[in-house]
Amino acid sequence: MAIEFRAVSHSYSVEPVLEELSVSARAGEITCLLGASGSGKSTLLRLAAGLERLQAGSIWLDGELLADRDHHPAPESRPIGLVFQDHVLFPHKTVRANVAFGVERENGDAVDRALENVGLTGFGGRFPDTLSGGQQQRVALARALAPQPAVVLLDEPFASIDATLRRQLREATRAALKAANNVAIIVTHDPEEALELADRIVVIEEGRIVQDGEPADLWSSPASVGVAMLFGQAQRLSGQATASGIETSFGVLAPRGDVIGDVDVVVRPEAIDLELDTSSPIVISDVRFLGRRALVVIENGDDRLRASIDGMPTALAVGSNVGVSIDADETFVFPARRGT
Repeated sequence: MAIEFRAVSHSYSVEPVLEELSVSARAGEITCLLGASGSGKSTLLRLAAGLERLQAGSIWLDGELLADRDHHPAPESRPIGLVFQDHVLFPHKTVRANVAFGVERENGDAVDRALENVGLTGFGGRFPDTLSGGQQQRVALARALAPQPAVVLLDEPFASIDATLRRQLREATRAALKAANNVAIIVTHDPEEALELADRIVVIEEGRIVQDGEPADLWSSPASVGVAMLFGQAQRLSGQATASGIETSFGVLAPRGDVIGDVDVVVRPEAIDLELDTSSPIVISDVRFLGRRALVVIENGDDRLRASIDGMPTALAVGSNVGVSIDADETFVFPARRGT
């Protein structure tokens, strides 16, 4: 089972939201659409669910046409479950009645399984206003899963949940989707959320796919500055690449293949090592305790970097001059696109 979007384009005004976007998602695999607000992620879900009519392209489910410009089944006739950012539960119905909405009356076992899958066994008799926000979101997920749809779509499902509950809900949601073994697509703008939830991440920028792959591939081999900047609290430096190395305001990196001229260097904090050096123009401007690691902010003129150091380095005090070494294997170099 798979859902396929083929050359889908869509506009709400003059500017296109999606431009000939083609992507597929398979059963048993959680696919995350990752990108900034306005990149077209949610529009893709709305097109699949039938909340928007296709303007160009087509959507296929298990090899059969689901929708195109001339064929637009109503949302309720599509084998698709949709979970919104805000839970939209019926306040006058019990949890069980909410989950049973859209399920055949005689299929009570499906409701029980859905509640069990999201960890809400025993909550069936309660009403939504007696539940926490996280529990309400799990009810919404159970309601989407109960009819056993071929495809489950989740649109920023944790955006309205406080940070302390978010990770717990991610775990519960991933477990429930894996147990259901259907096609699952989650929209998020949070790279950490995508890494924790997804088997596959599709990065979308301005209505186009810029990279599609497993989380480990996007982490270790980003296709662009934008993708590299998504993960690991990465930061960008301007550099000048020559045959002998890449010059930056924080030191010289080893040369990278055929890259010559202005470059963008993307560095993760863990790639940076520091040592005291009174002759260096680089100065520590801030040190922050982060548990097992410390965040050390260094500056050279107007340029700034964050380094992540094991423990709390008492020798690296604010105002100290330091030498910097950057692990070339943990940095990414791209031809510069100035003005971006």
